[in-house]
Amino acid sequence: MRNSQLLNIVSFLVVMMLCSISDLLAQNKLSNLKSPFSKYEVSTTECSKIMHHSGSLIYIPSNAFSVDVSKIDVVTLLYREVRTPSEMLIHNINMTTQLMGKTYYLESNGMFEMYCLNGEDTVQVHEDRSIVVRLALPSKEVDVTMEGFRYNKEEGRWDSYTNRIQPLLLNDKDDDLWGSGIVQSNAENVEVMEPGWDDEWVVDPAWARQDSLRNLAFQTMEIFDFGLYNYDRIINGEEFVPYIPQFVNQNNDSIKTDVYVVYEGLNTVIYFNEYNWAKDFTLMQNRKYSMFTVDEDGAIFKLNKYPELTAAGSTLTFMLEKKADLPKNADELSKLIGAR
Repeated sequence: MRNSQLLNIVSFLVVMMLCSISDLLAQNKLSNLKSPFSKYEVSTTECSKIMHHSGSLIYIPSNAFSVDVSKIDVVTLLYREVRTPSEMLIHNINMTTQLMGKTYYLESNGMFEMYCLNGEDTVQVHEDRSIVVRLALPSKEVDVTMEGFRYNKEEGRWDSYTNRIQPLLLNDKDDDLWGSGIVQSNAENVEVMEPGWDDEWVVDPAWARQDSLRNLAFQTMEIFDFGLYNYDRIINGEEFVPYIPQFVNQNNDSIKTDVYVVYEGLNTVIYFNEYNWAKDFTLMQNRKYSMFTVDEDGAIFKLNKYPELTAAGSTLTFMLEKKADLPKNADELSKLIGAR
């Protein structure tokens, strides 16, 4: 290999590394806004029903965990939910899946993430057991087209998990004979370690009221392993048109950090980075959108002047102007990026 070729390869790798570091810094800033896990102490031998503060219900059968029940009588269940595009962004969740070698975008009807600990040791679901999660949502948001997906953190995408998603309403005769009282989050302002991450989270306070659930609908999913799960549907019926984008700030400097797009009426966030936007960048036609990026300091830069969408394959320049410094929470981020 010639020296010039080797130099070009090394230069390319250095640029990629620097851009990756910049994106990682931006993401680390937002990760400080992550939702905390709720912490529940659960019996290893008896069945349990957990009522999360969102209204969601978790059903755990007896002997559900792969532990020696003669030595361990209680384990700690960690649970949280991700509902909105801003939370998807904060938790760095890419809303894509692969089907027959092709990438598809997904729309979410709610996600949940769950792990189990015995002290500092990770606990798995027993091979002969499963856990049922009923994710609570307003009845008007029930969507029978939703299917279950499990997040592949190594690949940064969703893997198809199950099409057995049952929407239902809770009534007075439903599930009251499960066999246990409601397990409440019994710790307030307790720090717990998120499995697989280096950050600590403050556990939210206990909250549970059976009567408040009566007008909610639920989407159910049965899981056999802990992880991040999603009630999703593939976005169909939309026209995605490819463009060659140029992203600049108000000083006309090129933007290198990831660019995100959220669409009106769709509960998703779509990611584009410098390595794929030349060939993969698309925009939906006839649907309003917001576009933004997060710089290495966590500041939000947003598109204010929308270019006219011309013929497919044409070059478009998007100027992203600074909107605000690092937001304080997910709600503030939602307002800044124009997503619920």
